[in-house]
Amino acid sequence: MAGLLLGLLLAPAWAAAADWPAFKGDAARSGLAPALEPPVHEAWRVHLKGSLYSSPAVSQGRVLLGSSAKRLYCLDLKDGAMLWAADLPDHVWGSSPAVADGQAFVGCVDGCVHALALADGHEVRRWCGQPHGFFGGGDEVYSAPLVAAGKLVFGSDDQAIYGVDLQGAAAWRVETDGIIHDNGACACGSTAYIPSRDGKLYALALADGAQRWAFSAPKPFNTVPLCDGGTVWAGDGDSRLYCLDAATGAVRWSFLAGKRGLMSSPALGADGTLVFGSTDGSVYGLDGATGQQRWRHKTGDMVLASPLITGAVAWIGSFDGSFRALRLADGHELWRSHLDGGIFTSAAASGDRVLVAGRDGDLACFQATPPPAADAAIPPAPMP
Repeated sequence: MAGLLLGLLLAPAWAAAADWPAFKGDAARSGLAPALEPPVHEAWRVHLKGSLYSSPAVSQGRVLLGSSAKRLYCLDLKDGAMLWAADLPDHVWGSSPAVADGQAFVGCVDGCVHALALADGHEVRRWCGQPHGFFGGGDEVYSAPLVAAGKLVFGSDDQAIYGVDLQGAAAWRVETDGIIHDNGACACGSTAYIPSRDGKLYALALADGAQRWAFSAPKPFNTVPLCDGGTVWAGDGDSRLYCLDAATGAVRWSFLAGKRGLMSSPALGADGTLVFGSTDGSVYGLDGATGQQRWRHKTGDMVLASPLITGAVAWIGSFDGSFRALRLADGHELWRSHLDGGIFTSAAASGDRVLVAGRDGDLACFQATPPPAADAAIPPAPMP
């Protein structure tokens, strides 16, 4: 038994397997996965109909993501084979699926969050907002659904935040003064944190939606927050990343990253490096506790995607189509690939694989390349 346990502890990264059931992996939106480093190779790449602004989720060996072609796709993680494609009433834009209780939840431009059976894609139920809308007269749902403490939490263009029971009953609705468009919620403990285009970041009780605090920024929020213990990080349309006290909403520090706004949700590495992208075309690495800049990596275009951190490596795409692996310690580029049309989505990880979607419809899966078994390949030298 001790030998078996030691073998599991020392198993290489490519021997691990794990789900990535939501945007940035979990309710906290941590963006963290077990250690995985280049070299990697492209295991498969498929082209899907429509534009891909929905980040992939992974559950039970299935990859799920939405498309502007009015579909939620489900593919086999092993080889990219299509398992099913569910037709939806309208486009899926920024909403990334969340998987729980054998169902995939995804927001749609029809104003609803749809719950589809993971097994075959048939619709189980839906929850819809009230007419208002970004395009006038609609109630579009662009936000990434959050599953936490038995609640499904999402924002809508009807200027409201919803918390519903997974079994189907409506639980609570909180009105704001702005649409919840590209935003989504994170949750730590009993609290959900979600920003709105009214320039406020709301801290709401998961149980009943009661407001614990609301932080106001000069410009609207376009990001999904990250929470970790007693801290919340979120970026606004003024290109300022805020670090807030999770209990009170008080500002601990802020950092200005360019002038065109932030849409990238940060991730915090084990070494304390906070990583996020900016519309100024850079990926930043800050000290998560103090906000001091540790490094900056320039790309060829805006960085709207959010980072994935696997141990000592941060993976992130940009609108120049590049998908990069950066060393967490100093931002040094370790590896790069390319997807046509630019990358808006955030990467997902499962075991020895990293997945990312390009805006023009390509979904690529990269797999860790095991080192050669050099010792086994070299025959022993003859005895003298």
